[in-house]
Amino acid sequence: MTKVQVFELTPCTDEIRSKDSARAAFERDMDWLSASGIEVERYNLRENIGLFAVTEPVRKAMDQEKESCLPMLLIDGRVAASGSYPERETLADLLELDMTEENTSLINEGVAEIIALAAATAVGSERAFQVHHDRAISMGVTKGDLIQAVNIGLTVKALPHQTVIDLAQKLLVGGGCGCGCGEGECSEEGCGESSCGEGGCGCN
Repeated sequence: MTKVQVFELTPCTDEIRSKDSARAAFERDMDWLSASGIEVERYNLRENIGLFAVTEPVRKAMDQEKESCLPMLLIDGRVAASGSYPERETLADLLELDMTEENTSLINEGVAEIIALAAATAVGSERAFQVHHDRAISMGVTKGDLIQAVNIGLTVKALPHQTVIDLAQKLLVGGGCGCGCGEGECSEEGCGESSCGEGGCGCN
C-alpha cells in the first residue's frame, strides 16, 4: 500500500480550518486519500519532534531551510512536496489517482456544507450550524446560498408543526388555516384576518 507522510508545524484545529481555506481543503484531501486506499500518516513538530530528527529527508531539509520547508509531504519515503500544502489535483497526479468519478458528482464539498447547514437548521443544532457555517464560508460559499439553505431548513422544520395545525383545524373546527393563525392556536371561530398578517390566510 502506498504511504503518504505529512510533516507539518502544528495539528489542524477547527479554528484553523475556519480561517485557513487552504489548510481546510488539505484536511479534506487527506480524508479523500484515505478513502482511496492510501495510507496517511500525520506528524507535527510540536508533538512529534523526534520523528522529524530521524526521518532523513525531513532532517536534511530542516537543516538547510529550517521550518520554511514545512509542510513536507513524503510518498513512500520520497519528498513529493514541501513549503506548502499541495492541491488535490497535484496529489492525484503524484499518486496516479483517478478523479473522473469525483468530478462528475453534483455534490462537491461546498454543496455538502450547504446541505449540512440546512440539516442543522432543521434540527435546531446551534453547534452544528456554527461549524458548517464557518466551513462553508472558508470554502467561499456565498451568503445568498447560505440564506437559501437556512430557509430550506426552516421549511423542513416547520412542516410537522404545520401538519398538526392543519389536522387540528380540520377535525376540531372544520376548516383549514394555512399560516398557523393565533401563533399556532386554533379556535371554534377559526381565525381572523388580523391574526394572520397582511393579506390573511384564507381560512374556510
